Amino acid sequence: MIQLLIASSLLTLVPLHVSKNQVLFSMQSGQIKQAIDLYESYAHLKHKHDFDLLKELAFGLLEDGAKSVDQEKQLLSLYGAGIAGISSSLEIYAQGMMSAHPLVQMTAIQLLGDIEDDRSEEILSRAFTSPFLLIQMEAAFQLAKRKSHRATGYIEGLMQKLPPPFRIYFPQLFAMVGNREAIASLQRLMGDALMGVRLASTLAAAKYGRDDFLKAIRASATHLNPAEQEVAATALGFLKDSHSIPVLQHLASSRDPIVQLAACRSLLILGEEEREQQIIDLAKEKNLYAISLLGSIDGSEDVLAKLIKDSNQHVRLNAMMSLLMKRDVRSLPELKKVLINHRSGHGYRPNSSPGRSLTTWKVIPSAIQYAKKHQEDIPTISLSIRERLLEASLELDEASFLQLATSLFREDVRDLIPLLISLLENLKTEQAIALLKQQADKAGAPFIRVYATLGLYRLNIEGPYEERLFSWISQQWQEPLFHFRPLLPWMQREEVGLFQLTPEETSRLMIEAFESLADRHEKKGIEILLQAMRNGLEDNRYILAGLLIKAIH
Repeated sequence: MIQLLIASSLLTLVPLHVSKNQVLFSMQSGQIKQAIDLYESYAHLKHKHDFDLLKELAFGLLEDGAKSVDQEKQLLSLYGAGIAGISSSLEIYAQGMMSAHPLVQMTAIQLLGDIEDDRSEEILSRAFTSPFLLIQMEAAFQLAKRKSHRATGYIEGLMQKLPPPFRIYFPQLFAMVGNREAIASLQRLMGDALMGVRLASTLAAAKYGRDDFLKAIRASATHLNPAEQEVAATALGFLKDSHSIPVLQHLASSRDPIVQLAACRSLLILGEEEREQQIIDLAKEKNLYAISLLGSIDGSEDVLAKLIKDSNQHVRLNAMMSLLMKRDVRSLPELKKVLINHRSGHGYRPNSSPGRSLTTWKVIPSAIQYAKKHQEDIPTISLSIRERLLEASLELDEASFLQLATSLFREDVRDLIPLLISLLENLKTEQAIALLKQQADKAGAPFIRVYATLGLYRLNIEGPYEERLFSWISQQWQEPLFHFRPLLPWMQREEVGLFQLTPEETSRLMIEAFESLADRHEKKGIEILLQAMRNGLEDNRYILAGLLIKAIH
C-alpha cells in the first residue's frame, strides 16, 4: 500500500505534456537540472528513452564547456568528447584549438591525432598559428605521424622560424612523412653545419629504413668523431648493410666503448654471433649501455643476476630491466624495490649516449627537488617507466606475477593500482580472480577495495560487486573528476612511450567506474549517469555527458 501511494504521488509530479523543445530550451538556457528533470518526465510519458534527444542534450553540454573561458571546463569538455568517440566531436576539438590555454590546445591536438578524418587535419593545421612553440611542435608530430600531404610544408616552415639548434628535432618528422619533399629536407639536414642535427638525421634515416642514404652513412663511419662513428655503426646495422661489415669490424675494436657497443650490436644483427661475448665483457665492467643490451643477448642471464646485486644503484636498475626482458624471476626483488618506491622519493630518467643511439636509465634521488631544479618532469617520466615494468612483469610465470601483485596491494602503491587491476583482468585465471576477490574485501584500503570491485564487475564475476559499485558511485557525485597527469611533449614521449591526458587516482577510478556503466549500454547505467549529471558537481557534467553519449551508441 505504501509503495502504491508513493508511486501515485510521483505520477502527480510528472507533467502531462513535455516536449523535446522544452528539454532543449532548458539545456540551452543553462538550466541543466531542469533539463534533466524534464527529460525524465518526457521519457516516463513515452515509456522509453529517446536516445537522439539524450545525445543532443549531452552534446550541447559539451559544446558549452568547450566555448567557456575557464580552462578546467574546456579540458573536461575535450576529455568528455574523447570518451564519446564520435565524429561530431571535431567541432569541440576545433574550439579547443582556439583556447588561450596551451594545455587545452595540447589536449585537443592529441585527441585529434587518433581521428582519421580529413577535417581533423584542417583543425590541426590551425595549431601553427599558436603562440606556443610546443603546440606547433605537437601538431607537426601528429601531421607527420599520419603522413599528411600538407605536413612537409608546415614542418619546413616551422623549422625555418626557429634557431639552428632546434633543427635536431626535425629529421624524425621528415622521415616519418617519407614523401619526396620530406626526404629532400632530410637530405639537406644530413649535411647541416651542426653535428647534432647530422647525427639525428642519420638515426632518423636508419630508423625509417631509408637505405638510399647508405652512401652518406658509410662515409660518416670513417670520420674520427666517436659520436659520428657510434651513430653510423648503429645505422648500418639497422639498414642491414652487409657490405659495411669490414668497417663495423674495425669500429668494434675502437678505444671508445660506446662505439664498440654500437658496432657489436650491428654485427650481431648481421650474423656475427661471437660479438655477444664482447658485449658481455663490457657489461661485466659495469658499462650501463652494455648492461642494457644484454636484455636481447642469449646466455647473459647469470651475468645479469650477478650485476643485479651490485652496490651501484644504476647498475642494479639496468640489470633488472634486462633480466626482466628475459623473463627471469631473479629480477623480481629489485623490480619490487623500483615499483614500491613511493616512500624513497626516487625517480628515474633515460640517459642517452653521445650519439643518442643507446639508452640507459638512471636513478634520481629526491626526484621532486631534481625536477624543480632542472625543469624536467621526472615524476611523470618515472611513473611511465614503472608502468612499463609492471606490464613487462606479466610475462613472468603466473605465480611470480601474482606474488608481485600481492606486494603492491599490501604496500598500497596507489599510482600503479589501476594498471595492476587491468592486468589481473587480462590474466583472468582462477588465481587472479581469487586475488581480486580478496582485495575487494580488504579492510582499511577503500581505494584498492573499490578498484578490485570494479575489476570483478567488468569480468562479470558473480557476487555483490555490481551493487557495491553502484553504491560507491552514488556517494561520489560531489567529488571532482578534474585531476589529470601532466602532458609531455613528443620529444620526451619518444623515449618513454605514449603519454595521454590521464586522470589521477580517485578521479581515474570514478571515470573508469562510470565508463564501465556506459560500456554495458544498459538502461540502469544511463539512468545513473543522468542522476550524476543532475545531482553531482557542475564541472563533472562534461565528462558525464561524454560517457552518456558512449552509453547510448
